[in-house]
Amino acid sequence: MSARFSPEAAAQLAGPDWLVSRRRAAAETFAASQRPDPAAEEWRYSPIADFDLDRYSSSTEIGDAPMPQLDVEPIAVVRCVNGRVMFVDVDDQLADQGVFVGALVGHAEADARLGVVADDASDYFTVLNDAFMEAPILIDVPDGVVVDRPVVVTNHS
Repeated sequence: MSARFSPEAAAQLAGPDWLVSRRRAAAETFAASQRPDPAAEEWRYSPIADFDLDRYSSSTEIGDAPMPQLDVEPIAVVRCVNGRVMFVDVDDQLADQGVFVGALVGHAEADARLGVVADDASDYFTVLNDAFMEAPILIDVPDGVVVDRPVVVTNHS
């Protein structure tokens, strides 16, 4: 196990107590999990045997990158750089309808919302992501609200 991706390393990431606890628990699960098996059907045509976790690290450098070109003006934009939310712009009309787009920790029900989609997934890479997510984002659209233009999330590494 790489020291960069240990439970201790996950616990060092900033955030509210509930997020730090969740990361540490996920890192403990990750530390106890088996690497993907190249002989397993879902991995046998991939170069997973060449995957070396020690070649990766959690980046702390901030950079800049251009917005992608779209045919339609987005209704909301979230720009992430190296896993951190750097910029959020949400159309006022959308926000007035109760739509939330941005850093999860800025949402009133953040701890209840995190993992709603992927908590049942327990594969190697989902658990790794859960353990080392620095700044998860949330797009929350209330029932009955129609979002008729794109919500764009860019992640520059």
